[in-house]
Amino acid sequence: MIMRRKHESRATVGDAVRRSERELRAARSISPLAGAIGISREFLYRVLAGDEWTWPRGPRTRPPGSRLPDTPVTTLAACTVDGHQGALLRCHR
Repeated sequence: MIMRRKHESRATVGDAVRRSERELRAARSISPLAGAIGISREFLYRVLAGDEWTWPRGPRTRPPGSRLPDTPVTTLAACTVDGHQGALLRCHR
């Protein structure tokens, strides 16, 4: 029971970190965050990649709109609705 709670807590923190990845990278806050939560920067990168602090047996997914900057993409469609632009992208790995 305690191990399950510990795993759930880590997965919840991992989800929060992954949701904030764009802001963390923009503010260059990776190292300060790693130090604040007591882990190495390298481990934090594994958390961001979805390799650590994840839910068991779940697919490794990234939050919507948070692809890595160097991920090659193809624009499949684009549109503008009420002044807001949107695009359907295909990400290549």
